[in-house]
Amino acid sequence: MQPTISVLMSVYNSSSYLSETIDSVLAQKFTDFEFLIVDDASSDNSREILQKYADPRIRLFFNTENRGLTASLNFLIEKASGKYLARIDSDDIAMPERFAKQVAMMEHDSELLLLGANCVFVNEKSELIHGGAPFIAGEKDLDDEFLRWSFLFPENLIVHSSVMLRSEILLENGLRYDESQKYAQDIEFWRRLAPYGKFRI
Repeated sequence: MQPTISVLMSVYNSSSYLSETIDSVLAQKFTDFEFLIVDDASSDNSREILQKYADPRIRLFFNTENRGLTASLNFLIEKASGKYLARIDSDDIAMPERFAKQVAMMEHDSELLLLGANCVFVNEKSELIHGGAPFIAGEKDLDDEFLRWSFLFPENLIVHSSVMLRSEILLENGLRYDESQKYAQDIEFWRRLAPYGKFRI
C-alpha cells in the first residue's frame, strides 16, 4: 500500500545529531510514512547508528562513494513511493505535529505543490537560540504570490528541511534537483518548480 509520505534524508558524517533527528521523525503523530535514508559514504559512525534502528518504516541505502546531497536526494526521489515527499536534514528536528499539519494543508488545496514551514534555531545541545524566534514568517503564513516575488532576491525564504512536496508533479514532469548545483540546490529547484503549482509557508 502506498504510504502518504516518503521522508527523504541524506546523511554524511552526522553522528552527533543523527539519533535525535531520526527519533523526531519516528515520533510524528502522523504515522503513515516511509523513511528513506541514504548514507553518503560517511567516515564516522553514522552507518552504525542507522543500522541500530529496526522500525519497519525505515528503508536504508548506502552510497559506496560520496555523491553529495543533490545526487543523493535525486536517488531518494526515485526510490520514493509516497503521495508526498517530506525533506529533513540529518542535523534537524521535526516537531511532533509537523507531518499532520502539512498533510492536512496539502489535502485541503490540491494546487499546492510545495509547503514549507517555520523553524527555530538551536545550538549543538538542542537549546533554543536567537530567543527561539520563528524564521521568516512569524505567526503569518507566506502565500504563493509573496514567495514568487521573493525569487527576485537572493535570500531563500523556504527552509529546505521543512519542505513537503507533491510527488506526482515531480514524477510526471521529470523534475529533479540539478546535480550541477553543489550548493543552494534548493532555491534553484524551487524556481523551476514554480510554474507547476502553488507554494506556501
